[in-house]
Amino acid sequence: MVKNKKNTSNVKKSSGRTSSAQSPKSQGSFRRGQTISGYRKEDSQRSKAHDLIVKRRKISSFLMFLLAGAALILFVLSQLVVKIDFYSQDGKMIEDQSRYQKVIDEYYQDRPIERMRIFLNGDNLLSAIQSELPEVAAIDDINLKSFTHFKFVLNMRKPVASWSVNDKNYFVDNTGVAFNVNYYDNPSITISDESGIKIGDNHIVASNGFLSFVGKIIGAANTNNLEVERIVIPPSSLRQVEVYVKNVSYPAIFLTSSSAEAQVKSLSRAVRYFQTNGLSPQYVDLRVEGKAFYKL
Repeated sequence: MVKNKKNTSNVKKSSGRTSSAQSPKSQGSFRRGQTISGYRKEDSQRSKAHDLIVKRRKISSFLMFLLAGAALILFVLSQLVVKIDFYSQDGKMIEDQSRYQKVIDEYYQDRPIERMRIFLNGDNLLSAIQSELPEVAAIDDINLKSFTHFKFVLNMRKPVASWSVNDKNYFVDNTGVAFNVNYYDNPSITISDESGIKIGDNHIVASNGFLSFVGKIIGAANTNNLEVERIVIPPSSLRQVEVYVKNVSYPAIFLTSSSAEAQVKSLSRAVRYFQTNGLSPQYVDLRVEGKAFYKL
């Protein structure tokens, strides 16, 4: 019986050593739920290439953004009108720049968006200029000189006749537009005032309507192969004029309240009639529409 107890004791001790030898703490075994330490993932070539592509795309996008922003700024600066130089159609800079600049500035104050050239309404701008500066016939071109600095090329009216009243010169072109600033040589055709009517400071006979009529006469005469040399306002009259034509010895009397073009056509027919029949009248009266009266 004693022997058996000794064996049992040995077995228990042996079991204790076995349990101690298999303990996780003594063996350094992995525990459930614990992060594995000491493990490092190596970057693959594919991962590096992908990262490089991403970086390149970011840099490219940033550069494209910068280029787009710079292009937009350059575009705005190339369209924004801040400073203007005015030139005539012959390439010469207009002397009185401030006179034209004032009108343009007033126009842009009312329409600030039109300082961007792409939004400019050329017809409205021309109308605004002509209302104050009738010597301008058209805006031929608008050219960029430098950023925000532009060159306006103005087509100036060419006078076909002039009239001096109270030491002030008036001009008219062949479309009948009257103006008082001339950029060309003075025209050879002058209006001689023999009416004898006194002209006060506030009552100028050279009205735009009268000068328009004279301009239309000259323009229509050129169309009908007639060259006007002189126009006279007869004594005590402002409603009629005497027109003298080159190589025609007699004057033609026009009524200023009737159509200039129609009266010129009547004159052309009358001149051909007199030449064909060898007649040389003292005058031809065109004041009745569609008819021509004459006195031999």
